[in-house]
Amino acid sequence: MVDFPRENLGRSQSKRGSLFVHQELALASMLDVDCLFFQDPLIKREGILDAIQGNAIPFSDIDDLMSKVENEVSRRWNPHWMRALSVDRDDQESDHIDFPVRSRWYHLRITNRSIYLPAHNCTAYVDSIMSNETHGEAEGLRRGELKWAGITQTSVRIGPGQSRDLDAGFIAYEHPSQFNFAVIGDSSYYTYPSLVGPSQFSVTYAIESDNFPLAKAKIGIRLGAVIDDASVTALSVI
Repeated sequence: MVDFPRENLGRSQSKRGSLFVHQELALASMLDVDCLFFQDPLIKREGILDAIQGNAIPFSDIDDLMSKVENEVSRRWNPHWMRALSVDRDDQESDHIDFPVRSRWYHLRITNRSIYLPAHNCTAYVDSIMSNETHGEAEGLRRGELKWAGITQTSVRIGPGQSRDLDAGFIAYEHPSQFNFAVIGDSSYYTYPSLVGPSQFSVTYAIESDNFPLAKAKIGIRLGAVIDDASVTALSVI
């Protein structure tokens, strides 16, 4: 954002800044949003600038401003950085001998796209289940918290630019046509129905965080007669 000088303040050389820019800075501060702030050095420091460490970049004229904007954007901006969580398929399945039974586990990779902010209390749920053959959608899903890979907690912290694997579900070797969701908890009320094949399904996973927007992704699950027929693939981000 750019703070251009307005009218003089009394008989001094100082000038008033933009009220709108102060409002933008206040919102950015409240939402903890990173921004580039450029300001004419003649503008008096007041308002929201007295309450935050704005680190304004001074400019002398329009040409100087354009040069500094170009330099700062090229130095500090990456179009792939954003305050968001991305959901991708982790192709590395893992076989477990006895947890809870001999089974093959499938994972989703949840990535923090910000390089500045950690994502706090990330919790995952199944948002919807659709049969691709009957086009019927499972109703009355109860939002049981899904398990994160390697731990038995309901939520995790994902650091800036870091990823965590989520257990999308597992198939027991003794039931190779059945996909199960790994839910944390001991209540059968907060769970999801197993997917039974041979068939294909579209499952929407949702990841909530205290300080990041809701992230959703649709995942395709195909089940066959044997466990090696099964596949889990990313379809789309919602």
